Amino acid sequence: GANVNLTYRIESYTIGGEILTSDATLKQVDPPVRIDGQKRVQPKGVKQPITIYDVGGIGPPYNLFLPEFTDEAFFPLAESIPISYTILEGKRIDDNLFQGRLVKLSAKGAEVCTRDRDLIKIPPPLSNIKLNFIAADNRGEAGDDLYAKVLDQPADPGRFYIHFTARPLEVATRLDQLYQSIKT
Repeated sequence: GANVNLTYRIESYTIGGEILTSDATLKQVDPPVRIDGQKRVQPKGVKQPITIYDVGGIGPPYNLFLPEFTDEAFFPLAESIPISYTILEGKRIDDNLFQGRLVKLSAKGAEVCTRDRDLIKIPPPLSNIKLNFIAADNRGEAGDDLYAKVLDQPADPGRFYIHFTARPLEVATRLDQLYQSIKT
């Protein structure tokens, strides 16, 4: 019931590689827990804001820890990569298709520049999006779907940052190779 719904709402604030928990759950944990951050949020269906915690690990006897988060470095691409993207509304794909370009790349994400820097086409932070590369001849999409979460990170007007959440192996390999070539 309500606890499952709250868990789902808390999960929607993750961007990948994170464990978030509520205050109530945190109080139930016996071993020491490393907390890497916290934020106040107002999930849908909850009357008052709640604090959620970013769990970095659990101490003895388990001693299991996630790597500490460091700010990702985004490197400019020599040539931007044209994309189309749409916002996911829960499990439904929005009908609106937007155009943009990947202009910077990091190990796990990218900076997107919307076409004509149209601010209306900027998805809200923590939105899930589906994106596709646009074929070189500008005639439709090339390759498989990629999925990402929009980061709550400041960007220039008409731009936003994403964290890839699902990439087909071929696309992941290509993006990783491109990232390795520009970061040095």
